[in-house]
Amino acid sequence: MGFSEQDYLQQHNQSVQRELRRISRYVWAISLFWTLTVILMLSWNVWRQQQNTENTARVIARAAFEKDVLYRRWNAELGGVYGVVTGTVRPNPYLEDLVDERDIVTPSGKQLTLLNPAYMTRQVFELGMRDGTSVQHITSLKPIRPANAADPWETEALLQFEQGAAEVSSIERANAEEVMRYMRPLYVETACLKCHKQQGYKVGDVRGGISITVPMAPLRDIERAQITTVVVGGGGLWLLGIVGLLLGGRRIRNGIKRWRGAEHQLLARTVQLRQMQKMESIGVLAGGVAHDFNNILTAINGHAELALRKTEEAQPIRYNLEGILNAGNRAKNLTSQLLAFSRKQIYKSEIIDLNTTVVNIEPMLRRLISEDIDIEMDYGPNLPCINADPVQIEQILVNLVVNARDAIEERAAVAAEKKITIETGQVYLDEDYVARHVDSQTGRHIFFVVSDTGAGMTAEVKSRIFEPFFTTKAQGRGTGLGLATVYGIIKQNGGSIYIYSELDIGTAFKIYWPVASSDSAAPLPGTRPTAADDYSGTETILLVEDDAGVREFAVAALTHQGYRVLPAGDGVEALSVLGRADVSIDLLITDVIMPNMNGDELAEKALAAVPDLRILYASGYTDNHIVHKGNLAKGTNFLQKPYSVDELAKRVRAVLDTPV
Repeated sequence: MGFSEQDYLQQHNQSVQRELRRISRYVWAISLFWTLTVILMLSWNVWRQQQNTENTARVIARAAFEKDVLYRRWNAELGGVYGVVTGTVRPNPYLEDLVDERDIVTPSGKQLTLLNPAYMTRQVFELGMRDGTSVQHITSLKPIRPANAADPWETEALLQFEQGAAEVSSIERANAEEVMRYMRPLYVETACLKCHKQQGYKVGDVRGGISITVPMAPLRDIERAQITTVVVGGGGLWLLGIVGLLLGGRRIRNGIKRWRGAEHQLLARTVQLRQMQKMESIGVLAGGVAHDFNNILTAINGHAELALRKTEEAQPIRYNLEGILNAGNRAKNLTSQLLAFSRKQIYKSEIIDLNTTVVNIEPMLRRLISEDIDIEMDYGPNLPCINADPVQIEQILVNLVVNARDAIEERAAVAAEKKITIETGQVYLDEDYVARHVDSQTGRHIFFVVSDTGAGMTAEVKSRIFEPFFTTKAQGRGTGLGLATVYGIIKQNGGSIYIYSELDIGTAFKIYWPVASSDSAAPLPGTRPTAADDYSGTETILLVEDDAGVREFAVAALTHQGYRVLPAGDGVEALSVLGRADVSIDLLITDVIMPNMNGDELAEKALAAVPDLRILYASGYTDNHIVHKGNLAKGTNFLQKPYSVDELAKRVRAVLDTPV
């Protein structure tokens, strides 16, 4: 992953977060608007309920007034009505001089008195006050009866009537209780002049009014019940809206998260795929270079070795030959690392217990670091076995521990705990995990982690850390192949590796290795113990090698061991040699990768011609024709380039001694 791709993914994440925050702001803004709308709606409804209550009280008062006016008019039109004199109905003293027949006696002896409209109305009002239904009062600015005098509120209302007002009402407090006070004017009619003419009134004048007081408590009780219903309904509506908004917002956010998550996952997988393609391309290049270089090294080291065998100890040239051979061996190690990165390294897998393997190499790991660095081991219990080459496990751990040591030394100026931790355990990688990590596979895995408290890595360094020859160390301190080797070994064995790193905090390399599917591993075919230094023979060998230098060295080495060697530069030439009637070939040694015809094709045709022919493959890296995922195919004999004289002789002798 390049830095620009990493930066793009980071920008994508930031864009998603901004979009989610914007959605959240929209949801909260709409929720606030909805809340204010409901509050305003409820406030308006409460106000309307209060107005309705007052209007109801006003309607009650108005109805009472209309009733009073009707029976007053009825009384006035009759000129008054007579009633039986009782303790509460006494003759009206104000009618004594105005009406001749104020009081009469019935034939049965009952005493009756005249009840004029005002008197009768007052009697009804007093009855209503005793029942507690309402308080009504006849009043006037020029009352004949003192009890009809207006109070301040009534006085103000009467003055408004003279100005043309049709009615006056307001909410007041009387005796600490809330009441509706209502008043309508009484106009002088013809029948009224009988009693009020001497006061100077004429028909149509405002003579006074009827004041009605309606208690508000019962109406307020009804109002509160209605307001409660409105508030509960409105609150429920508000809650429903808020829940809907929040759930809707959540669904939108989740939808965006899923959509953006899928988009991000696609981008991440694309970046991972590009990284894998890049590493594959580098691996192919590295493998090709290593293959060609191995051919050269085979010739260099082989001829140097042969020359050393022919040189006496005292000869000065021997020092130069030893220098050539030593340099060639160092170059051989480099090509071995390149082959490990390109997953072309041959390894001998077996069923091993990881914890036991790590315990065995722990002392060596401790010797790799300085005494001021603490190394802590954390072994997971009951780990299942894995199919691996212990030497490759050692390579991985050595490279990672050395890398951790160097990272800690880079941070030497910081007063931090110098510590390397190696942890083992087991885990199941599910489909979800694999979906997010392109180069991993589902199933049971063991894992081992090497973490340190070193300097950490930037995103750019992290994206290139497994590239061959990439290093952050000072010139001369590293080849840049250590972590490339780790990467190649892990990929070759179907595993995966991931890095977590923080600057000035440290780094952790986590390796996942598939659990073994069986309790045994196929051994490397064609191997058996042989007597020490007993590698000579007299058999006839057909050596097929397209590289002239390697071919010459191998011919010389095998001839030195007593074998008859027939060289060939390619498959076509080799088949022509096989077709000769004067030769009987005991062993075919063929390079795997050759022009025109590869080693696998040559072997197939050779076996068709000579069914019992023994075959030994040699290559700087293996091909899928011969090797599947780095393990030798069943029944295959293989010789890894570059090889020494002894390695060549030992392997040839072993193959020749194996029964067909």
